[in-house]
Amino acid sequence: RLLDLKDQYNAYLEESFEKDALFKQAISSDFEYFINLNEKSPEYLSLFVDDLLKRGLKEHSEQEVELILDKGLVLFRFLQDKDVFERYYKQHLAKRLLLNKTVSDDLEKGMISRLKNECGCQFTSKLEGMFKDMTLSNTTMDKFKDHLQNQGHRVEVDLNVRVLTMGYWPTQANQSLCQLPRAASLAWEVFQRFYLGCHSGRQLTLQTHLGSADLNATFHPVEKGEATSTTPCVKKHIIQVSTHQMCILDLFNAKISVTFQEMEEIGISHKDLIRALQPLALGKPAQRVLLKNPKGRDFGW
Repeated sequence: RLLDLKDQYNAYLEESFEKDALFKQAISSDFEYFINLNEKSPEYLSLFVDDLLKRGLKEHSEQEVELILDKGLVLFRFLQDKDVFERYYKQHLAKRLLLNKTVSDDLEKGMISRLKNECGCQFTSKLEGMFKDMTLSNTTMDKFKDHLQNQGHRVEVDLNVRVLTMGYWPTQANQSLCQLPRAASLAWEVFQRFYLGCHSGRQLTLQTHLGSADLNATFHPVEKGEATSTTPCVKKHIIQVSTHQMCILDLFNAKISVTFQEMEEIGISHKDLIRALQPLALGKPAQRVLLKNPKGRDFGW
């Protein structure tokens, strides 16, 4: 709506006031004033760009997305707390890159270039570093796969590690390390030995809260009467989950029922555990993976 409003006043400026400098200054001053009345404006603008760079090409052409980004940059110029925008933008960019949600690397780099032209190299140095890490990680994974093949090693999971430079990414230094499933843990140990063997003096810290996984899941009927001649007894799906959700679901390979306290024992913090459980147990009925007892939205009580 703000972009439409700005376009509307730009039209007034050009058609009715012949681009008068005084009116142009008045429009800019008023936009800057009311945009900064809301302290969440930097976050909202970052979310707008985030949504555009995740889904923009589904609704617009690449040229249209470029035009919208240019208009969004006009609103960015009005922000007084540009550092707050940078903090949120870094968080949103990290999720897009690590979860493969970005629709175009060219659009991503184009947006960073716009911010660089506006605010200088220092403002975007960490954002550019994140892209550099992704490129280096792709090269590292290619070498790791060649290493496995040449050494005859075999891991049970298709592991894809992103090696992140601590200063670039919104990582959490004191993040507790949860207990990975056995197959994932063994694969991580193999990669760790390979990487540290290639880069002596470095240290790897696993950031499980930033990871994701694709799981082959087999669902059995809740009740005996659920299966019919037209409905198979067993349903198989591939589900996309976070690393924390993977660790939670792995507990159900050993037993049919798991308590909240037992889940906490695998090392996920109370807050992160609730965040991971909510979509698994409280999402849309057709998409729920777990049954919660007792029913309700509270956990751990």
